[in-house]
Amino acid sequence: MKSATAYSRRGKIFIHSSSKTKDGVWILAEPVISIGDVVDSNAVGASVRECLHGSRIGVDHPKSFSDLFSPMLKLAKVKSYKEFAREAKCVEIVEDDGVISFFPTANHGVDEGFVRLGGAREISQAKEDLQVGKALLDSIAEAK
Repeated sequence: MKSATAYSRRGKIFIHSSSKTKDGVWILAEPVISIGDVVDSNAVGASVRECLHGSRIGVDHPKSFSDLFSPMLKLAKVKSYKEFAREAKCVEIVEDDGVISFFPTANHGVDEGFVRLGGAREISQAKEDLQVGKALLDSIAEAK
């Protein structure tokens, strides 16, 4: 299984890979990508694939969690997760057995985080970047 997370904030899309530690915790991992104001479905799809490709299982558990989100904050040019999350929509992305699933979420604030809304949009990993990108963009539109 591979995982990534996408955020939409102020007209930009931010995507990062997620890796699972040896202790079973999913954490932000490289690559971390920002897609500018002009959103191209092909570029979005390619970025989703790149981030899923970067996902790993069994990475070392971090000694500190305080700076894990820093790469995303730098791309978004904000100082804190609270500032970033306040205006963000989030979609969780999972690839398993050749199927990519997109889970739109609802933003419940910094304390509760992003909560899955329900069903997932699923497509075959074999689909072209255009279709993968469109699936993410449609899922972002469903996120709250």
